[in-house]
Amino acid sequence: DIVCNENANGRIGLRFVNIILPPDYSPSNPISEATITFKAQGNGANPASLTIRGERSDNSSQFATVDNNISSRATTTASVSWTPGNWYNDQTYTSPNLNTIVNEIVSRPGWREGNPITFIIGQTGGGCSYADSFNTSPADAPLLTLKTATTSATARDMILDNQDANFQWQGAWRYNHNNSA
Repeated sequence: DIVCNENANGRIGLRFVNIILPPDYSPSNPISEATITFKAQGNGANPASLTIRGERSDNSSQFATVDNNISSRATTTASVSWTPGNWYNDQTYTSPNLNTIVNEIVSRPGWREGNPITFIIGQTGGGCSYADSFNTSPADAPLLTLKTATTSATARDMILDNQDANFQWQGAWRYNHNNSA
């Protein structure tokens, strides 16, 4: 699930590793477009309302199966709301632009290329949105795409094929098993 909790307090985390920024990225030419594309796993007629944030970290750690592992992480000031609408099995759905979140993370003094970027997606309204994850279907995992105003490249994921020099990554995610904040 992206999130499925009728009490509207579920969270999941997506960690994209080995991030390489587009070659024309600079503080004066920041990320202008950052999106995550999901592949629906099942139908969702009552979609969740979501808030997407980044983990405020130079080098976010892997997820662990311990209580509050996702909800206890420091998050970015920037956030983006998303109510994706009804989802239909095997269709793809793309998030709104997450560039403010990504730019907040990559502009941190300690963040370096090759470090991960982690997103935390929280549910703000009841409902369910189901999507494939790297853990259940690596080929259908969420994809992160980064572009600058002058970059038109999109790419294949860096995890499965490190030979691809492009700007799209597949991510692993975990559901926050303990939904308390």
